[in-house]
Amino acid sequence: MLARSAVFAGSPPTEFDSFEFHKGWIPAPFKKIENARFCYTHIDVDLAEPTRDSIEFLWPRLNPGGVMVLDDYGGMGYPGAKRAIDAFFEGRSDAFFIEQPAGGGIVVKLA
Repeated sequence: MLARSAVFAGSPPTEFDSFEFHKGWIPAPFKKIENARFCYTHIDVDLAEPTRDSIEFLWPRLNPGGVMVLDDYGGMGYPGAKRAIDAFFEGRSDAFFIEQPAGGGIVVKLA
């Protein structure tokens, strides 16, 4: 896998065997994991539409107490991603949002 080799520059360590990489343009790869549940997700896709699609797909599958990292939140170069994130989480009572001072956001799913 191209993504795995780029991340690990060789054979991945065995402690990362629980990670899976799914190549493709969002949202197409989500079909392969539509029945999965998550305790941690990290979204770093830069653009508004794939950011929105990622959150809309992953949030209902995130376990209560799970964490969603939003890499592009607050980054000056990614205003579309910030708008998509703000629109999704506005008024939600099931999310605790922490904006990071250097950019990025962390959301904990409450229920």
